[in-house]
Amino acid sequence: MYSASKAFVCTFSKALQEEYRAKEVIIQVLTPYAVSTAMTKYLNTNVITKTADEFVQESLNYVTIGGETCGCLAHEILAGFLSLIPAWAFYSGAFQRLLLTHYVAYLKLNTKVR
Repeated sequence: MYSASKAFVCTFSKALQEEYRAKEVIIQVLTPYAVSTAMTKYLNTNVITKTADEFVQESLNYVTIGGETCGCLAHEILAGFLSLIPAWAFYSGAFQRLLLTHYVAYLKLNTKVR
């Protein structure tokens, strides 16, 4: 449900941005990667994973930049890297299993219990 909701908000925001572009109204969608919150079980922070406060502070620098932003430089770089992987490879069963295996191991090492 979360992924579907996020995809809807992204698509809807981009459509609104196109509709209101001529009126110089900026509609921006923020699409972050890892932020340490209750939803992510308080992942340990690092270069990619930010605390909510760190993320908010950095994302304010991107308010006027384009219709879609990841909100911080580290997430923009990650998005750029991921966009280089062809869709057929990224969504293949083998690649998804590899990602899931690494993600589960990452979560075991990096989640905090609160």
